[in-house]
Amino acid sequence: MTIRDTFGGKADGLVWLVENSDLGYIVPEFEMLDFSFYIDSYKNETFTPSDALLKKVDYIVDKFKGQEIIIRSSSKKEDGKNSFSGIYESINIDKVTKKTVLGAIGKVYSSVDSTKAKNYRLEHNIEDDLMGLIIQKYISEPEFSGVVFTSNPTYPDDMSIEFSKGAGGVVSRNDKSERSYIVDIYKKTGKKVFVSERYLDILGHSGYELIGNELFNICKAIEDRNMPSDIEFSIKNKKIYLFQKREITDICEIKEVNIPEYAEDKGIGSTNIVRGTGKITLPIVKMSDFGRFITRPEMMMLNVNNKEAYRVAERVFFEKLKLQNEKYPKGYIFLTDEFGDTTSKYAGEVSGTNTSTDFLTSNKKAVITTNDSSLYSHIMTIAREREE
Repeated sequence: MTIRDTFGGKADGLVWLVENSDLGYIVPEFEMLDFSFYIDSYKNETFTPSDALLKKVDYIVDKFKGQEIIIRSSSKKEDGKNSFSGIYESINIDKVTKKTVLGAIGKVYSSVDSTKAKNYRLEHNIEDDLMGLIIQKYISEPEFSGVVFTSNPTYPDDMSIEFSKGAGGVVSRNDKSERSYIVDIYKKTGKKVFVSERYLDILGHSGYELIGNELFNICKAIEDRNMPSDIEFSIKNKKIYLFQKREITDICEIKEVNIPEYAEDKGIGSTNIVRGTGKITLPIVKMSDFGRFITRPEMMMLNVNNKEAYRVAERVFFEKLKLQNEKYPKGYIFLTDEFGDTTSKYAGEVSGTNTSTDFLTSNKKAVITTNDSSLYSHIMTIAREREE
């Protein structure tokens, strides 16, 4: 019997990470529960812990007492041909007691019968699943955390690293309080071919070396030794922790496309996949970051020396946006660094008209932000699987 056949897909990837940790990373301490605990303790959508599970939980509480842990799903069908990304539960426990551990186990087991799990299995022609568990030490308060796609699913010559400060980049944590950032690295040369705005400001020199170089080299070695993989990581005290690895199931074939001549106000192409599923055929209207605009040296000097001219410059900034909005009455894609309520409200105030969020861009059909987002890698994996 294989690890997958006994403990599930996530356990299979985790054991592989342990066996290959000579590549230079750390795997946090963990315990695995095989399918027998699920079979004996979860019946007819009801969780009644078996004697064997109660004994195992006593051991887990004793082992992880005083630590923060995470209890992860590890079903038989998970992290294989189908990812099940975001379908089953993972539960963080700040205070480890018998009650909290049993409660979390019950929630993970019952997620097998959630509506989204049933719908996912139905969409992919998957029969009933079996649930194993991973109980693992949680790396609290990391400097950075995130997900590595050793081969970017939409352009596999690149590695894509998505991360945020703190624990927000860990998808299973479901903490979207921190913005996420992306760096794409061409694997053959190690050259960074795309980085999010403010990438260096957020990382600093040491973080740049750890994510842009050391983590890249580790994950490239993992792919060379095994397969293209989706890997969750955290970085704390200059140490790289890896705690999940699964095969990437949705890699797209690269195709060269010749772009014809096009008018400035026309779209240049369309795609079914843009880090997920979608199709863009509308014109694109871009708004530069208002916060940066008003903190330019010349604007700051104008604010000090000529308040009236400063207000005029502000109004002109938004008037240009209004003109673009009027230019495309049938709709457009609105591209901006970030466009939150505060900026929008202020935009209305300085324009002297309307303070509602959507007033200045009333004809837009969709919004793309480049610096105000959360990690949606796993959600987009599901979207690509569904697209197929």
